[in-house]
Amino acid sequence: MIQCPKCHYVRKPDDYGTGLECPKCGIVYKKYASRESVSYDHYDMDSTPAPIHKTGGWVKRVSLVLGLTCILSIFSVWKYQYKQSDHEEGNPYSPTSIIIYTAPRCKYCNLAKSFLRKYHIDYFEYDITSSQEGLRRYRELNGQGVPLIFVGETRMDGYNERALRSALEQEGLL
Repeated sequence: MIQCPKCHYVRKPDDYGTGLECPKCGIVYKKYASRESVSYDHYDMDSTPAPIHKTGGWVKRVSLVLGLTCILSIFSVWKYQYKQSDHEEGNPYSPTSIIIYTAPRCKYCNLAKSFLRKYHIDYFEYDITSSQEGLRRYRELNGQGVPLIFVGETRMDGYNERALRSALEQEGLL
């Protein structure tokens, strides 16, 4: 039987590990012995290591990390597909979406987008000058100016902060 010189734990034959370190406090017997200037040569350090009965904690941690990564990846893909499906079906009046049709140098478009970002509200933007799909949808909706904003089924031609705030509150987004 080996007794730990630091914590005085008596090593049992079925303890996991190599036999070169204490399973309780983790010190390496020879290093501790050299620090204390006491000879522990009577310990049979070179004997066959004790069989390891327990799975190391790192296996569990790696499995947990991989599992969480897979779950987050699946959720991200699902969320992306869900958001895209609202727009691919040609339904700009989806009750869960905010769609804004914009032009690059439009002051009011920028004000509307900045308002939504300020309150951390996700929106889908179509730039009608660079997106063929956006321009097609804009024309189908008989858009006369930008920004053209949809909050759920509520349509707003132009930017009006009070109207936008009211529509967001009705949808429970603000």
